[in-house]
Amino acid sequence: MHGLYGIAAELARLTGWTHFDARQYNQARTYFTEALQLAKEIDDRQFMANVLACMSLQATYQDKPADSLALVTAAQDQARSALGTTPRVLSMLSMREAFAHATLGNRDSTHRAIGEAHRHFEQAGGSDPDPSW
Repeated sequence: MHGLYGIAAELARLTGWTHFDARQYNQARTYFTEALQLAKEIDDRQFMANVLACMSLQATYQDKPADSLALVTAAQDQARSALGTTPRVLSMLSMREAFAHATLGNRDSTHRAIGEAHRHFEQAGGSDPDPSW
């Protein structure tokens, strides 16, 4: 059953991205939310972090930077609580955080988040078990 939920979550996420790319943001949010719920069912925290990061980016594009920051913070919390989260994933989330801070005009926080992304990325190894996404 875990496999079926995982496949369904990935399909919902990809469908969300398709709608996001077409600027159909309400429909994208529906699918991202579905992906998040499916990932919660199987307690896949790294995947939940990925979906929350997608939602954060969407909030930035919809001119909702405070929502974007809240969503990326939730994504980071999920990633940190997951076993096996790699430095590359943490780096990606720090860059998403930097984007949210930049949109809010928080210069110091933007630079701090970029620095954190660099630190995580420097720790990444070629054999890290990064998720497929």
